[in-house]
Amino acid sequence: MSRIDADPDLQVERLPRFEFLAGRLSLDFCNSHSRATGGDRLLDEAGLASWAARCGRPLAAIPSAQEWRSCLQLRDRLCRVFDALIREEAPDRGDLDALAAAALPLAAPALRWDKTARRAIAVTPPDSLQQLCRDIAADALDLLTGDQVERIKRCPSETCHWFFFDSSRNGKRRWCAMADCGTRAKVRQYRARRPTITDAAF
Repeated sequence: MSRIDADPDLQVERLPRFEFLAGRLSLDFCNSHSRATGGDRLLDEAGLASWAARCGRPLAAIPSAQEWRSCLQLRDRLCRVFDALIREEAPDRGDLDALAAAALPLAAPALRWDKTARRAIAVTPPDSLQQLCRDIAADALDLLTGDQVERIKRCPSETCHWFFFDSSRNGKRRWCAMADCGTRAKVRQYRARRPTITDAAF
């Protein structure tokens, strides 16, 4: 879990303080946008590159405008699919087909001959946005085809609604993070019992 210090000049200040807490790459990708507040960490091509770097997948170059739009389309599809699952509805067939296509392995890597080892060695290219999106889609398909779909949840906080994968032993996790939304909820409950007590930090 990483923390982002809100920049008052960007919409990221309208997002929860923590990111990469969902427990799955595809869910974290969906959480780059908050439908509760409108905050978006992928506001533009540079924002996408920054998000990729923070999740440990720095890109070789800033994405093009078309690549950025394709990523947003992928995120929209993922959100629709996960929303449907949480509502216990069937995801749209078109979204499922698109995710399956996006998860297909990329072409085989280029090879070079190593004279010393006397064998071909795969040339590892710099991390690409195409590979990152493929990995995001593959992670989503792994969730969708597994036996723990019911553990895909959404934070009930009115200012959050982030997705997360409930990996708790009893499957009763409620909040995206106790250090953020869970704590705020407890403070609100405490205030409700003691209305004269205020805390400027919340």
